[in-house]
Amino acid sequence: MKLLSEKNNNNSSIKEEWDSETGSNSHYFKVSENTNLKGDLEYNTRLANRNLMRSLGFTLLGSQTCWEFLLYDKVLGIKVVLPLTEFTELTRIESIDYTFYSWRLGRTIFLDRETVEFIRNRLHRHMPKEWLREECNKIGDLLKITSSLKRELELLKPLIKQLQYVKSRRPCTISNDRFSFKIINLHVLVNCEVTLDLKNSHKMSDGHITVKHINGKLDLDTVRLVFQALPSSDDDLLYRFVKCLDSETSQFLARE
Repeated sequence: MKLLSEKNNNNSSIKEEWDSETGSNSHYFKVSENTNLKGDLEYNTRLANRNLMRSLGFTLLGSQTCWEFLLYDKVLGIKVVLPLTEFTELTRIESIDYTFYSWRLGRTIFLDRETVEFIRNRLHRHMPKEWLREECNKIGDLLKITSSLKRELELLKPLIKQLQYVKSRRPCTISNDRFSFKIINLHVLVNCEVTLDLKNSHKMSDGHITVKHINGKLDLDTVRLVFQALPSSDDDLLYRFVKCLDSETSQFLARE
């Protein structure tokens, strides 16, 4: 039998040979081994990449290149874009940024928009985007970044707990690192706004106090003394401060 020709396509090779016994051409197909090997290689690469990213706490987001790491009921996190290659710790990150899903706020009973904005502002201040991009260039850097993110949120938990506790009991405003509430006592004609500025601190006891008078007068020194007299280790420090200040306001006029 003599080989007359050989043609190739993507999936197989076609060979044409002369059969001397039958006096005709004979065709047969030989399935390419390269196609199966290529498919297995791509599958194994994707599987290895996914296992590596899962070990770092990341999940695939809609494509083979975008991955995200989420915290706080999947409301906040970071998102990275990686190349379509086999991942190693030295694989360079194409882009990294914070991610925020506001539409998920309605699905959680633990967070409200103001609290999430407070967390976002703290993260952007302590771990700004520029720092994120400078510190995280390779996949091997992701563990350090996610650990820092978790640590920052753990430090914020006591503050968040106190903010939510007070918010559930009286009107107040959270703006960046500042927490403001009003002391209104119609009996003594006092109407003022007290602001506690945390100034990047993770401790409520480190807050800086200011008083804005709208009507009447509440001595700033008195406000600060009330705050400083409270045990700084209490988890409900902020609520006790507000409560004591309400009481102190009534006593304020009695001394006048």
